[in-house]
Amino acid sequence: MSNKINRILAKLGCSSKWLEYEFVDEVILGEQVMEFELGVDPNSEHYRHASFCRILERTEIDDLTMDRFVELAELDPDQVMAEATLGQLVRHCGLTTGQIDRLCGHPAFATPDLQRICEQTRLLRGLDSADPSREFVDRCISVGDSVVQRKLLERIELTVGQLMALSEMGANRAVRNLALAELRRKV
Repeated sequence: MSNKINRILAKLGCSSKWLEYEFVDEVILGEQVMEFELGVDPNSEHYRHASFCRILERTEIDDLTMDRFVELAELDPDQVMAEATLGQLVRHCGLTTGQIDRLCGHPAFATPDLQRICEQTRLLRGLDSADPSREFVDRCISVGDSVVQRKLLERIELTVGQLMALSEMGANRAVRNLALAELRRKV
């Protein structure tokens, strides 16, 4: 690798692994460093985030790419951006259930925010499955996530007891009102 490429990588806060793993190429790096030096965006983490997002545009992400994504995020100098990017990865619709489980068990996903995103992702996917169990529906209610509870109300025929629980303890007013309106239609 040339000294010029090493300088560009350093300016953008990237290790040589970004090139090695093909998350960027020399053309992309050239464009990014030109914008960076011109002051279009003086925040180097935005360029790294854009490179992560190019990976997330793929329909599917294979295991090796997923592992490299996590590794680069763990190495990133801006851990706030890296954590946000890991949240985007676990929500990727092209991941398999096995991949999501692997990610959610990875030490990089141990933060409370990422664990919340993992749980939300698992529950939302479970609601897309055919006929979720009563225990699963109860878990969706008890987790206290408004996105999950709203999808639950839209997709599943809930019992009077489940609707009562949501009308009283839903994650927010909108969920409680939706549950109450559905409850009134049932009784």
